[in-house]
Amino acid sequence: RTLHFGQNEIVYLSGSDGLWSVYALNYQTWENRRTYTAGLSGRIYELLSYDSVIYFADTAGMAYTLRPSALEATALIPGAVVLMGRCAEGLLYKRGASYAATMYLGNANGQSADVSGGLVLATYGSRALMQRLRGGELYLAGVKYPEDTEYFSKACDLLKVLKNGRYALALLNASSDVMLFDLNSGTQETLKNRKLTHNGVSVEDYIAGTDRLSTPSSAALAEASPQQIAAAFAAALKRGDRYTLDRLCVPGKRLTPFSRFETKSARAAQSSDDGTTAVFQLEFECWSDGDAGLTAFLPRCIRQGRITVVQQDGAWRVDPDR
Repeated sequence: RTLHFGQNEIVYLSGSDGLWSVYALNYQTWENRRTYTAGLSGRIYELLSYDSVIYFADTAGMAYTLRPSALEATALIPGAVVLMGRCAEGLLYKRGASYAATMYLGNANGQSADVSGGLVLATYGSRALMQRLRGGELYLAGVKYPEDTEYFSKACDLLKVLKNGRYALALLNASSDVMLFDLNSGTQETLKNRKLTHNGVSVEDYIAGTDRLSTPSSAALAEASPQQIAAAFAAALKRGDRYTLDRLCVPGKRLTPFSRFETKSARAAQSSDDGTTAVFQLEFECWSDGDAGLTAFLPRCIRQGRITVVQQDGAWRVDPDR
């Protein structure tokens, strides 16, 4: 989320000469105006847009708002490093760039309180739709503010969420269910669609292929070597295949929620193997400096570039906690 189209301008992020800035390019005059520049040690991860107002945070520790009519950045909430979303009560933000960092709900009046965390998928009014991890299981949660209470939860493999105003549509992997959320009323319903299925292929074919609906079959995973598991993990990261990344993990363990992320290239190089545990260095190249900044939000094993493959019940899998 590094670019937004306004009524008269495009607002976008740009990192050059080691400095991150927010620019506004006017459609009519083609004037390209720099509206904010972070300091030498600062970074801006992304832009959020709500009701034609732009929000962003500088990692130096301040959230800003940018109104197209004025095109001047105004300081909003001190301490904010990463913005997660906006609801009627204020901004959802973190003071650290990781899934584990505490999330807060704060406003321009200086009021701030810590709230339950998660990956914010959509917001409207006083509600948010999130993906959370609990007991090794990923689930969708509807959250109401300022109470910070879950009014809905459903364990599922999420493919993506489409947003339009008060509505959010959640598409699920390996399911014919499509969840439609009305974030204004707090209601939801399950719609039926053609079941999204993945084609089971050999591990070698998955690593070499590009089909986004392919995944290593269960039989292939049961016989795969630690080197194949690590190579498949790198291939899944490259194409942004969250479904396969989770299938490659130890049963009962899941990667922490993160926004869709693809890389230009990825490879796993083995560094040690004692017969029951193999460690690989995970190397990947991002498409841009902006994407590289988002690595701070990835699961720890990916962020640190180190994956551990262990043998469990006769099969090799990635342990995301090691």
